[in-house]
Amino acid sequence: NTTDLSGNSLFKWTAQAGTHTVSFTVYYDGLRAESDETNNATSVTVNISTKFTLAGSILFNPTDTISGVAGITVRLHRENATFDLLATTTTNGAGQYTFPDLDPGLYAIVPNHPNFSFSPSSLRSIDLTSGGKTAPTIQAKPLVMFSPTSFSDGETQTSAHMTVTLTAASSLPIDIPYTVTGQTASGGGIDYTFPNGSITIPAGQLTGSIPFTVTNDGWDEENETLKVAL
Repeated sequence: NTTDLSGNSLFKWTAQAGTHTVSFTVYYDGLRAESDETNNATSVTVNISTKFTLAGSILFNPTDTISGVAGITVRLHRENATFDLLATTTTNGAGQYTFPDLDPGLYAIVPNHPNFSFSPSSLRSIDLTSGGKTAPTIQAKPLVMFSPTSFSDGETQTSAHMTVTLTAASSLPIDIPYTVTGQTASGGGIDYTFPNGSITIPAGQLTGSIPFTVTNDGWDEENETLKVAL
């Protein structure tokens, strides 16, 4: 480009992110005593940093877009040897999160919430060297437990049940398989009838019940136990 009458020049060009050098020359006309014109070549280094956006979603069901989980803490890390923490945000009502104004590079996403496990537990090596991205969807799974974790009953109470509790209500039904192991008690109707199976906790609910049968054999026995695992 050339300068205007005031000596100003406007350079316009399309460039990728990175370091660029702009060179220009001042011509010595030799007509006047302008010693600075003899120093007629120089350059300016320009660093262009393009900013990108990383967005994503945390859902109960990774195959849809309507089961978003709100209030999940999402941590953004730089994918390097020290795994530097760069920023933290929280998912909105639709389960979405956004990290704007990021430099080109490799990043990682780590979700966190005490009431959920996540699949996958983190997203690694998200490449923003050439543009913004939408990260793969993360599935949030409520934690499940017995409430209470143990209980006892007599043989005369032949119908019993165990209560299963979720740490958070899901927008979808939750299927939970369980296995039953006799400890000092024997299954198959001898001491109890309690086959392996699964329980479904409906959408929006926190608890479900697993029924089983205790056999009243009329014998005077020591306390007997069985174990149920989710």
